[in-house]
Amino acid sequence: MPRVSALLALLVASLGPVLPAAAHAREIEYSAAQGCPSRADVIAKLASDAPNGRSARIDIHPWKTGYRGEVTVGEGEHEVVRTIEARTCAAVVQALALVVALDRDEPEAAASRDDEPTPSPSAESERAKEPAREPDPPAPSRDTPAASPASAEGAGVTFDATVEMRTTSFAGDKLLIGVNPGIEVGSPSGFAGLGRVRLFGRASVLNASALGWAEPSRPARSLDILGGAIDLCVGSPWDTTRFTLGACSRTEIGSLTASAARATSSGARLWTATGAGARARYLVTSTRAAGSQLGFVVEAGAGLLRPLVRDRFHFPMFDEPVTASPLLWTATIAFGLEVR
Repeated sequence: MPRVSALLALLVASLGPVLPAAAHAREIEYSAAQGCPSRADVIAKLASDAPNGRSARIDIHPWKTGYRGEVTVGEGEHEVVRTIEARTCAAVVQALALVVALDRDEPEAAASRDDEPTPSPSAESERAKEPAREPDPPAPSRDTPAASPASAEGAGVTFDATVEMRTTSFAGDKLLIGVNPGIEVGSPSGFAGLGRVRLFGRASVLNASALGWAEPSRPARSLDILGGAIDLCVGSPWDTTRFTLGACSRTEIGSLTASAARATSSGARLWTATGAGARARYLVTSTRAAGSQLGFVVEAGAGLLRPLVRDRFHFPMFDEPVTASPLLWTATIAFGLEVR
């Protein structure tokens, strides 16, 4: 019996330092998008930075051009909620971990406040006259970008000035080549009420001329289209902050002129066509200047057009008239400057 009593005493003495630590063991609930740091990495970082503290719940999801994270520390009337936005998930995790590390154990703090003397009514009235001060947000680390609401809202809309080189089939092996400047407005992060649906709209000048129509011993034929075009595009689930892949609709309207046609059929005719296609665009590089994000983008696309008006053009020394095919294919390469 004396030997058993000694063993029990030794066991209690060895468990003594462990029991208080277990009482303060932190429970971490972690939910994050694919590609974010794992739960094990987050728990290891918290254990290293702040081994003791209250339980926390961390939730991270894609947001606009980056990620948004929310951490809830504690519960009830002592609950603290903080939200962080950044371009990378790792930066969000680092900032949220700093918030948890700076959090104090509220029950112990409350107990220490209970031991403080109660201020007198006069002191309370003087304190009430003082203006309320906003609590200071946690300071971000060196690698964590500061995310302000204004910059986050500005990242939701983009403005592009583009130059597009477009090739369009017209009749058989005859092509129309054009260089079309345009302006585009988009929402790569989605519009309110539409979730993650990304919309882009572009208005461009339509300017195309005949290429490869010259034939030996015959006069050159010239056919030109001048007008405007509207493209409406919808993004895809595979879009990222740099790459977008989407489906587009296109409407063209302008004038079609055959400069070498006979007098009976010369002059300008109405040109209008509609169609659909796909495009891929990539943000090559970006930099911040004058409070805005500037970037250089390149894109490529292809599609089909259906002419709604198909006039015949007769050229001198040519028996067959030229008429647009029922269905035209198009291919484009473009580059531009993006501002967000």
